[in-house]
Amino acid sequence: MLNSWKKDHDQRLTNWKTEQDAVLSLLVKDVSEHKLQCSVIQKTAQELEVSMAYINKDYEDMKTKLSNLEDQNLEKGKSISHLQKQIQELNLQFRPATIELRNVPVKEDEKPEDLVAIVSGVGKAVDLDINKSNLRDIYRLPGSSFIRRYKTDTASAAEAVSGACRRVDIQA
Repeated sequence: MLNSWKKDHDQRLTNWKTEQDAVLSLLVKDVSEHKLQCSVIQKTAQELEVSMAYINKDYEDMKTKLSNLEDQNLEKGKSISHLQKQIQELNLQFRPATIELRNVPVKEDEKPEDLVAIVSGVGKAVDLDINKSNLRDIYRLPGSSFIRRYKTDTASAAEAVSGACRRVDIQA
């Protein structure tokens, strides 16, 4: 009986050991898999850090380039504005039939028709009939709000208002 109990007990211990070995083997296998996964995750994290550093460097480079381009754009805009003013001044100097009227008050929401009416009024004041068909171009100069320039087709209109304005070479 003691022998049978011992055999039975040895058998149980052997079975239990076998079961524990199987469980331990599974645990070792799971731990190994987790270690492998952890190393893969660490490697991925390192790659992400390298990628983020590269992206950050590219972002900073692009930010610097954008800032430089904005500065260049601003400079070019100022240069273009300056050149446009110079072109306008040159165009005004070389126009053959230009009359300049000064100290003409500014009217809100002024239209070319209002300017034509002013020139016609000046013409009537000096006994000269000036209508819209006599005018090629009429506009207020930018800048000073007291300067007006009017272009006419006839030299006689310029001579008629020469006392009230500066005459610029007018060709008939």
